Amino acid sequence: MIELDGLKVSVQVSNDLRAKAEANRQPAFTFDSGQLPFERISPDHFELLVSDLYRNKHGEPEWNWYDTNFRLNGGSDMGQDVVLMKDGKPVGIVQCKRLKKSMSLEDMLGEICKFFLFAFLNPILLPPRGSDFRYFFAVAASVQNKGFRFFQSSGSQRFIDNRTLIEDILLGLVKKYASFESSVTLQGLSK
Repeated sequence: MIELDGLKVSVQVSNDLRAKAEANRQPAFTFDSGQLPFERISPDHFELLVSDLYRNKHGEPEWNWYDTNFRLNGGSDMGQDVVLMKDGKPVGIVQCKRLKKSMSLEDMLGEICKFFLFAFLNPILLPPRGSDFRYFFAVAASVQNKGFRFFQSSGSQRFIDNRTLIEDILLGLVKKYASFESSVTLQGLSK
C-alpha cells in the first residue's frame, strides 16, 4: 500500500495484473505485422505497461528526477494514471490514453484541464509551490499535429493563444463531472 497524503493506493492490484499478463504473454510481434498491438490491450494493461516503462527508465541519465512511480488502479484517478514521486512528493504524472483514434489538441487540453481542476480542489496532487512538475501523455495511437506542437513547445504564450478554447473546456468539465459541479469552490465559475 502506498499513501499520498491520505490517498491509499494498493500496489497489489498492479502486481496481480502484471502476473496475469505474464501468464498470458504472447511472443513479441505476433500481431499487426510487427507493430505492437497497444490498442488491443486493456486500458489497465496499457497503464501498467507505461508504469513499468517509467520504473525501468529510473536511474538512467536524465531519469533521476523521480525515485518511485505507481499506477493509480482504475476508477476515479483524478486525471492521473501513473504518478511519479521524489522523496514522497509528486513531481509528475503520466496520463495514459489507449485510444484507436488520433488525439486532438482539444482532447489533450481536456485531459490536462481535468487534472488542473482536480489539483485545484486537492492540492496534495501537486508538489510544493515553486517545485518542478512534469505532465506526460502516453498514447497508443498518435497525436494530431496541432496537439503535438502545443505540448512540445514551452512557455505561457501557447496557453494565452488558446485561452478561449481552454476556458470552454474547463466550463464544460465542471458541468460534466459531478465532483466538479457539486464543488462549492467551483460554483459560479465563469470565463
